Amino acid sequence: MRSRLICGVQAYDWGIATEFAMDSELEDATNALVGELLDLPPDRQRAAKKLLNSVEAAQFSLDFALEHHG
Repeated sequence: MRSRLICGVQAYDWGIATEFAMDSELEDATNALVGELLDLPPDRQRAAKKLLNSVEAAQFSLDFALEHHG
């Protein structure tokens, strides 16, 4: 919210990121993540995406309402 960049390690330490990879490990980490996603049933992926999108939309609506009434 402050438009300040933070590094991946700091994001991980703060709990913003759940994992990170060093540059030398990035391709292996990406391949592992893709493999993990490919193993998930498509209906579970759709449900998770729908849930994330609905939470984002609800938060936007709340932020908008608070900004104009607050």
